[in-house]
Amino acid sequence: MAAGTFQTKHKVFIGLIIFTILFSVGAWYKPYVWAEWVSGTVTEKIPKAGEVPNKILVELDEGNFVETFTNEDIGWRLKKNSGDIQANVKVGEHYEFKVSGRRSHWLSTYRNVVKYREDTEE
Repeated sequence: MAAGTFQTKHKVFIGLIIFTILFSVGAWYKPYVWAEWVSGTVTEKIPKAGEVPNKILVELDEGNFVETFTNEDIGWRLKKNSGDIQANVKVGEHYEFKVSGRRSHWLSTYRNVVKYREDTEE
């Protein structure tokens, strides 16, 4: 009976470790899978330069600060229109952007624009 209890405790412990690892990985990658809509006014557009992707600086309505978004094609999202977005978005105009990803100062990564639409509520 003691051996069975020992094995059960190990199975529960290993299960908790696996759950914790999967939860941590899922929490990190969630922003890359599920995109969110944000709205704001475009303050600047920075064109692609070599390997550096297009960037769009947006003064967000929430938080009242400027956030930089990249605007690059994403194969697994079937997004192939970064050039069109960069050309059509105008500085000074108000838009809603669907963005995915995570801003990391350490890795110097930005959230990416998936799509946009003109904000009709302003």
